[in-house]
Amino acid sequence: METAPPESHRGGMDVVRRSSVGGTRADDVSLDARLRRVPEPKFGGCLARLLWFHAFDRSSIQSVLGALRTSVEFNPLDTCTTRVNEKALGIPKPCVYTYLGRTFETFGSRAVALPMGSFDGLVSPFDTGGLVKNISPISAWPAERRQQYLQAYSFEMPRMPELLEVYPSSQPDAVAKYLRGEQPNENGPHVPFPPEQGDLLADIWLMNEDPRAWLWESRTPDSVPTGSRMTAWTCKSEEYGEILLHLESLSDDNPPTEWLEFILSRYIAGGLGRFVEQLRAEQEVA
Repeated sequence: METAPPESHRGGMDVVRRSSVGGTRADDVSLDARLRRVPEPKFGGCLARLLWFHAFDRSSIQSVLGALRTSVEFNPLDTCTTRVNEKALGIPKPCVYTYLGRTFETFGSRAVALPMGSFDGLVSPFDTGGLVKNISPISAWPAERRQQYLQAYSFEMPRMPELLEVYPSSQPDAVAKYLRGEQPNENGPHVPFPPEQGDLLADIWLMNEDPRAWLWESRTPDSVPTGSRMTAWTCKSEEYGEILLHLESLSDDNPPTEWLEFILSRYIAGGLGRFVEQLRAEQEVA
């Protein structure tokens, strides 16, 4: 929910837009009706390989290991940007946030990747925190209308298979484009997911260049479980060395050997940038 540096190009800008807030929408039907057109979701192919990413910072090796062994938890500081944004958006409980397909170094040098279906929460096809200060034109809207916009495009996690069939779709080229952070052809989420309230329309995918304006984000109250659910994790190379030294200093059975072997086997060396690129390539493979 904090600002990440722009990392996109305006791919697809030469393609005719399917919709415009100022004009007639191409498909003015309800979301439920739209989703009923999609075949029964089968999480196979590209969509089955998509991962949730959470980058984080911790103050000690022990706290990093705790995050890997059990869960990542929300930032408890009431004054942090995430808490301030949550209050502005009317989000009732502090949450842990993940992005589908990638993450950003802005949020920390450590990161975990988790598979679909490994935790619960709400999802939205944009960065929620960006609605407060960074995503045009929503950031200029009155607070109450911003909250209404977030509610209109918030969905329960179990709907993710059908939602992904609509955006970005199960076509390998569309999934690859999404994973590369390229701008969607549609003007905004109101095109694939028409809201019930007809005035909550905004061309946020057209008007912004930061890929967080169109990446799926999840928000889960309190914590997101990790441990055996993790697909992979990373940290800086020097910190990984410190983690190994710390583990060598522990007793033989605390933590259990099986857990240590699992954690070490899931590590991707090279830091966050390489972590994201390696897993992006793996997610693109159908």
